[in-house]
Amino acid sequence: MSPPLRLSTPLLIALLAASLAVNLWQFYRAHHTAKPAIPAISQPISNTPPQELPLEQSALVWLQQENFPLAIATLDRLHQESEEQAAELELAWAQELQARLDNHDYDFVDRALSALLDAYPYNEDFLLTEAQLLQRRGARRDAANAYYELAAQTQGSSADELITTARYLALQQLQQWQEGSQYPEALAFLDELLWREPSYAPYQIAMINALIGQGDFDQAELRLAELEGDPTLSHEASSLRQALSRARSPARTQLLLEADGNHLRVPVTFADGSRRLLLLDTGATLSVLSHSQLASLDDKTFLRQATLNTAAGPTQADIYRLTSVQLGPYQLAEVEFAVLPDEQLPADGLLGMNVLNRFLFHIDPEQKLLELQPRSQASQP
Repeated sequence: MSPPLRLSTPLLIALLAASLAVNLWQFYRAHHTAKPAIPAISQPISNTPPQELPLEQSALVWLQQENFPLAIATLDRLHQESEEQAAELELAWAQELQARLDNHDYDFVDRALSALLDAYPYNEDFLLTEAQLLQRRGARRDAANAYYELAAQTQGSSADELITTARYLALQQLQQWQEGSQYPEALAFLDELLWREPSYAPYQIAMINALIGQGDFDQAELRLAELEGDPTLSHEASSLRQALSRARSPARTQLLLEADGNHLRVPVTFADGSRRLLLLDTGATLSVLSHSQLASLDDKTFLRQATLNTAAGPTQADIYRLTSVQLGPYQLAEVEFAVLPDEQLPADGLLGMNVLNRFLFHIDPEQKLLELQPRSQASQP
């Protein structure tokens, strides 16, 4: 089977990567312009015990010493006394956490964020640090979701910058999963992403690719039909259509047959989803169904009457055309079947040469295998 089309967004990923650092820096600056910073803990204030320092500086020391309850209590007190000093302290904490990130002290940052976000779950500085921590640890799915969550509570261009970063990480993760054929993981993540951005084309394309890779062709078809309605995505839709066609009709396949005495039966699926076992008959010019089997099908059109040579001698039979039948992975359109009384057939019907001649085929009676290669692809490498 040909591999599914891979996520064809390298240029987009490169552009997102180029803007990632700038976006985060602009976001950080936008939230701290004109806020005077007090010294970060990475530059020790003094050896003075915390309780003897000014309130905001003592809180920095408590944070460094991982006495988070006392640090938080001190910030709460500052909020009551001076919102300006409280804002300065929060900035100093954010700077300290950023310095720890840069020094790869991820465990400290993790412990600090656990306490700080429990106390201040909507603090944008702490939420940004959490997203950066997840990103640096390689948890791209969680990091992308963290950036999206932060963007949801941010306004203007800052929100756009965070979404750009989330997209970059999400597309990186999806590309890795698709290259590793980890389609269930990709599909679960894409459900989350399309809930956030249902009209974002790279996610739509990735979803179709993952569905094709997993073999869920019907769902891929439905989503592709939606994509084809967007004239700006005609090139991408055309490439996906080709990938879906290749996946539905692989260049070569083998079908397992069932033994029925001296005969072999092959499973055939009809348009209503029903499945029947038809006897392989290379001596039959036309495929055949019994009256009872045809009666249950809706997609049939009467064509004509014809004389068939059967084991009981020549007999008149009605000829019908079915809209489509499926033989293994191959969807076959406009297939003719003759119809005979049930008592004249040893099974639900026969699969004759009008179907088999669409392929280069080989029957292995010992292994009970039918090998098929579409004639339209026989000349392809």
